[in-house]
Amino acid sequence: MPDPTAALDEVLAGLRSGQGGALVVRGAGTSRALELAASRAEGVRVLRVAGTGSWVAFDALGRLLVPVADLVGQVSRPRRDALLAALGRGTSPTGDPFLVFEGVREVLALAAEPLLCLVDGYQALDRSSADALAYCARRLSGVPVGMLLAVEDPPGTAKPPEEQPEPPEEQPEPPEEQPEPREEQPEARLWGVPELRLPPPEQAPSLTGLIGGLSDSARLAGLIAAVEARGDLSLIVQVAQALDTDPLALEEVRTAGLVTFRDGALAFAHPLARTALIETATPVRLRGVHAALAGLLPAGEERAWHLAEAAEGPDELVARELTAAARRMRERAGHADAALALRRAADLTPDPRAGERRLADAAMAAWHGGRPAEAVRHLAGLSPPDADGRLREDVLRIRGLFELNCGDAAKAVQILTAGRSLDTLADAADAAAQAGQRDALVEIGRRAQEFKDSFERDVLVGIGALEEGDARRGSMALRSALRRSDELTRADQVLRAWAASVLVEEEHRDLLHRAVRMATVTAFAWHLPAVLEHLAAAQLRDGDLTAAEATSSRGLELAREAGYSNVAAGHLANLAAAAALRGDAAACRELAREALDIAVPHRLAATERLAREALEKAG
Repeated sequence: MPDPTAALDEVLAGLRSGQGGALVVRGAGTSRALELAASRAEGVRVLRVAGTGSWVAFDALGRLLVPVADLVGQVSRPRRDALLAALGRGTSPTGDPFLVFEGVREVLALAAEPLLCLVDGYQALDRSSADALAYCARRLSGVPVGMLLAVEDPPGTAKPPEEQPEPPEEQPEPPEEQPEPREEQPEARLWGVPELRLPPPEQAPSLTGLIGGLSDSARLAGLIAAVEARGDLSLIVQVAQALDTDPLALEEVRTAGLVTFRDGALAFAHPLARTALIETATPVRLRGVHAALAGLLPAGEERAWHLAEAAEGPDELVARELTAAARRMRERAGHADAALALRRAADLTPDPRAGERRLADAAMAAWHGGRPAEAVRHLAGLSPPDADGRLREDVLRIRGLFELNCGDAAKAVQILTAGRSLDTLADAADAAAQAGQRDALVEIGRRAQEFKDSFERDVLVGIGALEEGDARRGSMALRSALRRSDELTRADQVLRAWAASVLVEEEHRDLLHRAVRMATVTAFAWHLPAVLEHLAAAQLRDGDLTAAEATSSRGLELAREAGYSNVAAGHLANLAAAAALRGDAAACRELAREALDIAVPHRLAATERLAREALEKAG
C-alpha cells in the first residue's frame, strides 16, 4: 500500500513546479490526511470545504470559493453569468451546468498561486457541487491547481487498493423491471481520477458507541447540529431552545470528540459523525428537528427540504414549496439536486395526476443533470394517461432519448415514433438514422406532412422523400428548411440544418460550427458531445486528422461525463478511423473493438459501419 505522505507530497511538488492534478483520498482517516496535506502546503494557497449533507445546489461550491469570490467577476462570459447564477449572485438565461463547471475551472486557474483545494467528506456534498468538482478534477493538467477529494468509507465497505473507479456505463434494466429509483452516490462521479487508499487504522473509534454514551439532551443537541449541517451556532442554539433542550449540552458532544468549535462555528470532527447522529435518531425526533429548523428559516430551498423531511405523509403545500425550490435550483443549473427535490415532491403529492407530472419533471431534471439512467428510473411504472398530452410526450422523449444515447437505438425508434409532437418525431428520425432504419425515416416523413409548416417539418418530409426515392420533392423540402436556418435557436436544430445541407450536396460547414458554439453556450450543452461527433466526422472527410482526433477526444470525454455511451461509441469509431488513416493498425483495432462492444448490442448501425470500415482500412 502506497505511503500517504509520499503521495501527498508528490501532488504538492507537482503544484510547485506548475503541474496540476487531483487525487481521491479514500478509506478511514481521510480528514487527517487532508490536515497533513495542509500542514505541508508551504507556499501554496489552500481552499477548503467539507461536505455537510446539504440539499441545496452548489452549497459546497459556494463555501469553497468564498476566499476567491472577487475573482468570479474576472471569468469570461457567459461562464461568469452562469457561475454567478449558480452561486445565487445573479441570473443566467441558460441554466446550463456545463457553463458553471467551466466557470469554476477558470476561477481556480485565476486563483492558482499555486492552489490546493481540500474537499473533506466528498460523499456528503450536494450533487451539483460534487459534479462540478469532479468535472474540474479531470481537467487540471497545465495549471498549478491541485485537488484532494476525501471519500470516507463507511465501516465494512472498504475495497481492494487496486480497484479504481471507471467511467459509468449506465445500463439499467427496462423501466418495468426497476420499480424504485436508486440514488447515485456523489463519489460515483469520480471515475478517471487517481486514487490513494489509506491504510486501515489500528483501532477505529466506534461512532455508535460514542453517541450511545451521550446523555439524551446531548444526543438531541448533536442531532440538531447534524441536521442544521452548516455549523451556524446561533441557529443551532435557537433550535435547541425551541425544542426545550439546553444548548450547553453541545459541550458534552464536543468532549466526546464528535464536534469542534472554531471561529464561532461548529464543525464535525469526523466525516461520518454527522451521518451517525442522524441514523441513530428515532424518526419522530428527527422529524421534530427538521420541523423546528423549517420554522426558523426564511422561505427558500433549505427550508423546503426541512419541511419535506418533517412531513409525516402526503402534503400538497410542502410539495408545492419543494417544487418551487426545485425550479429555482434548475434556474441556477442545479438540475441534479432539483431531480431529488422533485422526486420527493412527487412522493408528497396527494393527487396522483399531479404526482406523475412532478415525477416526469424529476426525470427531466435528472436528464439535464447528466444522469440519464436515473431519469428513466424516475419514470419506472409511470403510465401517463393519453389525455395529458404534454406529460405523455415528455415521458416518451425521455425514455426514447435514453435509448438513443445510452441504450438500444432500434428500441429508441419504437418508443419515439409513438410520439405525437414534431419534436418527438424529429428525435425519432435521429434514432432511425443511427439504427439504419430507412423505412422508419420514410414513415416519419409522411407523418410530418400532417403538421403545420416549420423547419422541423421540412427536414423530416425532405429526408423521408429522399429515402422513398423522390429526390426532387426531398431536395425542395430540405432547401426550404435551410432557408429557415437563421431563425433556429437550438443546437440540435442547427445540427439538423447542417445535415440537410449535406443531403442536398451543398454542405454549409458554418452551420456545424454554429451548432458547436450554440451547444457550448446555451442550455443545451449536453448536445455538445453529439455535435462534436459530427464535426469530427466532417474533419475526417476533409483529411484533417489532427483536428478530427482533437474533436473526438474532447467529445469522448464529454460523452462519458454525461453517461452517453452510444455517443462515446461514435467518437471511438471516429478515432479508430483516424488511426487507420494514420496507419496505426494497433490503435485502430483497439478503438474499433471498443466502439463495436457498444455499437453491436445497442444496434447502432451507423457507428458499427464506421468502426468496421476502419478495421478494413487498417488491414
